[in-house]
Amino acid sequence: MEPTSGVSVVRVGTQVVVRLSGHVGDPFAADLVEVRAEVLALRPRSVALDLDGCTSLDDSGRGFLLDLRDDALREGLRLRVHEAPPDVRRLLR
Repeated sequence: MEPTSGVSVVRVGTQVVVRLSGHVGDPFAADLVEVRAEVLALRPRSVALDLDGCTSLDDSGRGFLLDLRDDALREGLRLRVHEAPPDVRRLLR
């Protein structure tokens, strides 16, 4: 059975909420690059990353999270992480 994945990006005021569900990573790596570009194009003040529905991360998924964190730092955005397992929280510190 092929893994399923979902990513949504929603602007709420000055914040962008990125919700991840299912498996995050390959074969969805190209979609994740587009998500990063979309988040930056919305020019938010902060980014909320909701991992409540995320069931698994591979190297591409972890790379996406690190790249999103680096984008937020570079752009001076606050990044808030919701419902992330402890290993993901440690990764993003």
